[in-house]
Amino acid sequence: MKWSRFVHAFPLLGILWHAIKLEKMRIDPGVISAFLREGQVNENSLGVATYAQLTSRGYIVEESENPEECLRNVAIRGVKGLQSMYLILTTLCNLRCSYCLYGSTQSGSLAPHKGRIMSDDVAREAISLFGRETVVNDRSQPDYWECITFYGGEPFINFPVLQKSVDYVRRLQRAGEIWHNVQFVVNTNGTLLTQETVRLIQEETIEVQVSIDGPEQIHNQVRMLHSGQGSFKSTIAGLKMMHSLGVDFVPLITVTEANMDCLAEFVGWLCEKFSIRQYGLNLLMHTNGLVDQTYGRRAADAIRKAHIASNAFGATDKSYGTAMDAFSTRVVAQKSCGAGKKIVVFPQGELHVCQALEGSGSTAMGELPRFNHQSPNLLQWQQRNRFSNQTCLDCPAIGGCQGGCGASGYNATGDVCGIDPNYCNWMKAEFHHWIKNET
Repeated sequence: MKWSRFVHAFPLLGILWHAIKLEKMRIDPGVISAFLREGQVNENSLGVATYAQLTSRGYIVEESENPEECLRNVAIRGVKGLQSMYLILTTLCNLRCSYCLYGSTQSGSLAPHKGRIMSDDVAREAISLFGRETVVNDRSQPDYWECITFYGGEPFINFPVLQKSVDYVRRLQRAGEIWHNVQFVVNTNGTLLTQETVRLIQEETIEVQVSIDGPEQIHNQVRMLHSGQGSFKSTIAGLKMMHSLGVDFVPLITVTEANMDCLAEFVGWLCEKFSIRQYGLNLLMHTNGLVDQTYGRRAADAIRKAHIASNAFGATDKSYGTAMDAFSTRVVAQKSCGAGKKIVVFPQGELHVCQALEGSGSTAMGELPRFNHQSPNLLQWQQRNRFSNQTCLDCPAIGGCQGGCGASGYNATGDVCGIDPNYCNWMKAEFHHWIKNET
């Protein structure tokens, strides 16, 4: 018999932790000493009762047991088909944000010659493809979803095609060719919102995700207009318009060096001023250069404080809650990266697995109207999960970890299945805080 590779000892807390069962056991210090000292275990070294308990709960396993294969299946349970489509309505943007994912060499989508706008014909063809691909899904599964995301650049630069796309989806729904519960999301910087765009958002129940990164001085440091002026006032004007008309929106805040210290205060301000019910705190995506190993830990502290501040207003950070819920409810978290379950359609009908790596060669999978289910890039991204990574298998946070951003992992390691360093360091810091305070 041997200790399961997923068991971790925390001597100062007096517990053994099973990273897959998401279960902790308060244990005699002698048992922890035996765990740290010995790979092989027997009844004599632990005592009959303790040995039996540890064996029955999977802390001690047969020598021949090789759990990796069954654990890989944990990460891919549920719907195996496509569920999401990103329509890149344009690669043009009225802002030039300092950390834009399109600005990386692996993307190249912001290059001057790539300032592209999607036509109505391309959007219709993409939506028809999405309908054909999703109709075969088993929609009876718990928490099943489908989503169409309007993305850019800044998608409202191409508002006419956004509007026509929604109309076309509704027509296909009436014909039974698109699921009646498909969700719409638009990811925007909020500066181009008008009465007309907000009316469409309201009438069609479109979830609006608005990027805003802190108080005016901080936001304007990283999210500038092409003139060099900050975009804060324009973004706030858009938020006020939606709020005055009773339209909910989801603020998306990228956690940077500039806003870490004021993150909790700013999230609280947003919640109070705009009656926010949900928001998202996003880690910086790794693009180039060295990894700051301290960023994840410091971001964890800032995100946790913001979570506490938002609770006073009944608001939640969904990403944070998902990770913490996994540890508490003992349900292994599914991966957060959508690559492998979505189609990304660029303006000329180019199909990609991920919107962030257009120039890398690692995501291309043909062009409309055909979709190649055997595309090598698609198959590789579908295999990406933490249960196939030997480093991840040795991590005590693996059960609650969602694997981070595939594009960030690729940028950091050159490998589609590489670890997203910022997410990894954040997750480990958050896990150690959780287990310390939950025991």
